[in-house]
Amino acid sequence: MSAKRKVVTKDKAFTASGFVKSYFLPALVTFLIPGFGLWFFHHVEQYYDRTIRESIVSQIQTDQKLTPERREKTLAYWEKVSVSKIMASNNPQSQKLQQNFSSRARTRYAIFRWMKRISLLCLTTGVCAFVAAGMGVLFSIRSQNALYWSLRLSWTVLRCFALIEVLGQAILAVALSFWVTAFWAESYYPKLIGVAAIMVLVAMLALIKAIFRIMTLRLPFLRVAPLRPISCADDQLPVGKLLTTLGQTARY
Repeated sequence: MSAKRKVVTKDKAFTASGFVKSYFLPALVTFLIPGFGLWFFHHVEQYYDRTIRESIVSQIQTDQKLTPERREKTLAYWEKVSVSKIMASNNPQSQKLQQNFSSRARTRYAIFRWMKRISLLCLTTGVCAFVAAGMGVLFSIRSQNALYWSLRLSWTVLRCFALIEVLGQAILAVALSFWVTAFWAESYYPKLIGVAAIMVLVAMLALIKAIFRIMTLRLPFLRVAPLRPISCADDQLPVGKLLTTLGQTARY
């Protein structure tokens, strides 16, 4: 009984560790930086919206030149529309309001918008990569020829997904290395930004090198030839000749 329990325990531990290594860690690496980046820059953008709105509302309430009706309409507008929406709008009226803000504020809001877009792009790319991989696996089990085309097409698609992920997460990593400390600690560390930039550059170069290196490799084991039917007389052949016959059904 004790031996059986040990075997079952080992199998369960192996299955759990295999699940973590095969599914959890890749998903964590793929979605961690984009997910955190999307939440963080949305959080910072909302903080700036609240701070600027409070300042604008305070100025409107203390402005003696405004009539009561004009003040109510202006307050209702700023309570309804956020500053981030005004900064992202191409409406001529919104563009006039954008000129009332400093270039520094407009630049920061532009950074927040683009970081959120890059985060969404990376998250979408990651989901599409997992879906494409799953569809490739389902398609590959149909036949040997389907396996060949599945591997060939999946590699091309996943290579493009990997390039988008690395470029997008590289930009997010450098931006987060500055904004996380600048927002929460009200300071930034050039060394941290430099280390993040170097790590990102090394990762990008390694990926590009690996992609072009694998592109130049010849993969003869993926070449599938039509199977040659084995006649009934082949059953009478010696083992060596039979293996030779079987080896002629596909090119390795």
